[in-house]
Amino acid sequence: MPLSPSRSRMPRLTVLLAAALLLAISIFVPQRSYALSTNGNGGTTDVGTWFITYNGTANWANNFGHGFPIMYRPLDQNGSYSIPDSTSTAQADFYLQQLADAKIDFLLFDETNGGMAGYAMENAYVVDNAGIMCQRIKIWNETHSWKIKYAFAVGVYDALRGSDSVGLTAENQAHYVFDNFYNNSAYGGPGNYYQVDGKPLLILYNWASDTLAQWNAYAGSKTYGSQFTVRRASNSEAGTYGWQTAYGTQVNSEVEVVSPGWNNHVGSTPIPRNNGDYYTASWNTVLSNPLPRIVMITAFNDYNEDSAIWTADTTNLNTTYDEKWSGHDGLLHPTMYWDMTKNYIATMRAMPAGPINLALGGTTTVNSVYAPWAKSNLTDGSRGTAYSSQVGVKSDHAEWIELDLGSVKAFNTVTLANRSDMAYGFPKDFKIQVWNGSSWIDRVTQASYAQPAAGAAVPFTWGLTDTTNKIRIYATGLRPDNMGDYVLQLAEVEVYDAPGASVANAGFESPAASSPSNITYGPMTSGWTFDSGAGVQHNGSWFGASNAPEGSQTAFVQGAGQFSQSITMSAGSHTVSFQAAKRTSLGGTQSFNVYCDAALIGSFTPSSGSFAPFSTGSFTTTAGSHTIKFVGTNIVGDNTDFIDAIVVN
Repeated sequence: MPLSPSRSRMPRLTVLLAAALLLAISIFVPQRSYALSTNGNGGTTDVGTWFITYNGTANWANNFGHGFPIMYRPLDQNGSYSIPDSTSTAQADFYLQQLADAKIDFLLFDETNGGMAGYAMENAYVVDNAGIMCQRIKIWNETHSWKIKYAFAVGVYDALRGSDSVGLTAENQAHYVFDNFYNNSAYGGPGNYYQVDGKPLLILYNWASDTLAQWNAYAGSKTYGSQFTVRRASNSEAGTYGWQTAYGTQVNSEVEVVSPGWNNHVGSTPIPRNNGDYYTASWNTVLSNPLPRIVMITAFNDYNEDSAIWTADTTNLNTTYDEKWSGHDGLLHPTMYWDMTKNYIATMRAMPAGPINLALGGTTTVNSVYAPWAKSNLTDGSRGTAYSSQVGVKSDHAEWIELDLGSVKAFNTVTLANRSDMAYGFPKDFKIQVWNGSSWIDRVTQASYAQPAAGAAVPFTWGLTDTTNKIRIYATGLRPDNMGDYVLQLAEVEVYDAPGASVANAGFESPAASSPSNITYGPMTSGWTFDSGAGVQHNGSWFGASNAPEGSQTAFVQGAGQFSQSITMSAGSHTVSFQAAKRTSLGGTQSFNVYCDAALIGSFTPSSGSFAPFSTGSFTTTAGSHTIKFVGTNIVGDNTDFIDAIVVN
């Protein structure tokens, strides 16, 4: 975060002069093929967040030299909304409790404005404040089971380093961090510093894309820099640890950055929060792809650049400069981004560590192919390669892909992964079909489906398990690519089962919702038992909901409405996964609880009108019949959520 306009996080304009030639022969993204070791709290993915250590009354008076005061008022340890104080130990302890409750593994201190090793020493107080936080982390970790580690990000950009090279600037600051933090027993020593591949993590902030190359080529002493795993922060590039995400969350095996929005107030194009939609899209990219080793949040408490997620009162924000935290209901919600963060982390941590892709190595048949992008790429397990239908066709037409799994498999989910480099080629109008031995049966039908982002992988789940060896993607509507060709292009076709209990009417396709409202309220029973505050609704209903992610109907819970089903389950651990969205046309924000019998197994508050995946935490049952129940909890006002594609894993 800049302390003055002289240092800003400007988006880097990348000119790929050889792009057309390169794309003709290959597509590349970092492969998700190795297990990166870290010292977080365990699990598939660690979560880190950038953390600011220069908040205080003086700096907030003119937004760090930008000429207007910061009007955010974050929640403090006393339950009030006030200007934060990075020197307060009580505030530090309060923040650590919140971070632990959210299951965040480490803090990345933003020390990119200097203040150490002779660079911009007027900012030394920022580094001193990081020391206060490290002292409290040491005490926290001595008395709590959920450990919080820390790491440093330092600046190596030209305005900071002066005549020093990138390599020398990195080495000097690595020396300071190593002696004064990593190896300092007052801060807990190496055990409290976040490590990647067995070394402490050090982030170099610089917008030059060859920053790491400059560091690697540095011929001077690397006595201290070599002690660290050195990575980079920049502007939106895959594999970097931040800062802003102008091109959205980039898929990468090591680290993916999520952000609620951003505005540095010094001329860069802002990234609007859009009532929470931008943050939702960031997390959906993470959750709809193989999980990275690290998810990096920008940022916990950066109110200067409008990227904070910690609870704050935004009532008095000047909307000329800043964006108030409102939902689609038009109301201000101080906790909305922190609630979203906790829910998404919980969802991610509840996801299976390694679902099996049943399509790996399967045989594909297509009705046309562009030879450099082979059909075998669809089932090679890499989202960095891709298939393309024949290029050069300048009008819309039909294309299809048939996949033979090799043997009969049980499944209920097909994931279509978009090409990784550009947002082109995903079908617009299409069906996903299964072979029943004599004919193709439609399982998913989509019309005018929005083009996903580059690298996005979209799961399509239906409410029953099919047992067959053949699947077909039949596209009747295509889009032109950047060359004007109408093509079908996909990186992967993946097939998954959600093993577990059989759920009747999991997609809520019956009973047919009543015309003309396309809404049917309970009481009724159709696999699920609905009370009078719940029911089913069809695409195009008076609720104005987004189209169902599976089939054409969803369930809804309104007010304290509920629906439930008795399901036969095996003994052991289970989760309940589903997709959900809120009503945006009327009413406020709805929340709901999910129960197994009388035990609460999850609480959810969808923040977007677009459907997103959710999952309960793991719960244990005995063998036999158990009741899964969804219960609305916001009984004040007309509040509605939509739920679809329920799977008991």
